[in-house]
Amino acid sequence: MTAQANYWAAQPTPTLAPESIPPQPQKVISQADPAPTEPDKPLSQSGPWLIYEDSYDNELVDTLNAANMDGSGQLLIRTNFWRTGSIWGPYLTFWDAVDRKTGFGVFNLQQQRSILEIELADNPVWSPDGRFLAYAAYNEGPTLDVYTFNPVTAAERRLTDGSQQAAVMGWSPDSKWIIHSSWIFSEKRHPMTDLPLHQLQALWAVHAVSGEVRKLCDVIWESEQENILTWTAPDEFIFTNNVDLATFNAHSTHLQRANLTTQTCKPIFTGVFEDEAVDPQSGTIFLTGGAFVPFDTAPEIGIKRLLPGESSAVLVQSGMWHEVDWLQAANVFVASWGWPGDERTAYFQPDGSPDLRFAAESRFVPLPSPDGHWLAFTGTNKFDADGIRLYNLDGDWVRHILPGMDTRQGKLIWAADNSGFWFAQEVPQGGVCCITTFEKLIWYSLKEDRSVLLVKRLVDIGVDEFVTIIWP
Repeated sequence: MTAQANYWAAQPTPTLAPESIPPQPQKVISQADPAPTEPDKPLSQSGPWLIYEDSYDNELVDTLNAANMDGSGQLLIRTNFWRTGSIWGPYLTFWDAVDRKTGFGVFNLQQQRSILEIELADNPVWSPDGRFLAYAAYNEGPTLDVYTFNPVTAAERRLTDGSQQAAVMGWSPDSKWIIHSSWIFSEKRHPMTDLPLHQLQALWAVHAVSGEVRKLCDVIWESEQENILTWTAPDEFIFTNNVDLATFNAHSTHLQRANLTTQTCKPIFTGVFEDEAVDPQSGTIFLTGGAFVPFDTAPEIGIKRLLPGESSAVLVQSGMWHEVDWLQAANVFVASWGWPGDERTAYFQPDGSPDLRFAAESRFVPLPSPDGHWLAFTGTNKFDADGIRLYNLDGDWVRHILPGMDTRQGKLIWAADNSGFWFAQEVPQGGVCCITTFEKLIWYSLKEDRSVLLVKRLVDIGVDEFVTIIWP
């Protein structure tokens, strides 16, 4: 038993009574201690780093910035910033848009300098081992081709050269193969933007070192983006498409299974659905369908279950459910219902039966610790402004953290070593529900059972949005 397990074994863990308001735990955590007053200092070269957005020039230009965890050492990374991308160790990728040209860059937080900037590029993704960054770019031709970038040597390498456009989907678990699709512009046009739609042509894999290219299958779909849903074996994965149906949300119309060894694809499901999740062990798939889809294409609105080998999904629970996730830590599917003022979650075993361990606790999907032992809930159903609740996997309420704080808007990030988590609170801006401003950053230590307000400087200058914390 680890030292952390010994510590928790000694703590009281009152049990949550079914369908009742949980009693107050024996020890309620106080509000966060005030941030200590410290002089400003340079940005750390070892991290962790606080990444945040801000704006200037009358809020017409967004900037990407880094700082130490106490708010000191503020460093401007990028102007004309759009959004952050894939992260590995100290390497932060970011998207920008200048003169309507979309590209990305890579910033080394340890060296505090940009190490790569690419114009007209798409979807940078780090390999699982962090050796390479894969992306599609127009660097050497009229079409998007697959490239890799080595952050240590700064070497770029072109891996594909074809007449069609390439789109990087992801990496194999062993970091050897880059999965990508090829597509062309469709004759159809988007009903709102009048831009040509994409038509998927085929699925491919290219070896990151040898350069070997494998065609997995022809796939003629209307698609804006293809996504790897999950890897079910070292050489096999399930993938899906996203297509805009002239609604506010993108939807999917296909699920297929692809195999790197046999170089084949097999259809799993065809039909309109909004979100999907897979239990990798049993192969069971849960789908949500119909919340924003035209009713003539989605007669059954709700959560559906698709068993391995079957082509039709069975309705598990009706309702306007939008998202579904596989919560590996608890071995359950969790679906969320996201109407403003009526948010809720529901939990299901892979066999479709309800899981009542956390049924009434939170309106949001819980965030598991990296070791999978603890679940952190924010924005609870019955206590809308009542802090963060920490549960174990048996459904026991272990800790009540920051009671009274409104945690419905914000981000919770666990430390990589399971020592605690950060919570960045956000508040509505000018009373608008969907526009928020970063308010404060709090660190909670599991071992010390203590919360500390970390950032005050950033609050004073009015930071627009907390982005993430990078732990190298």
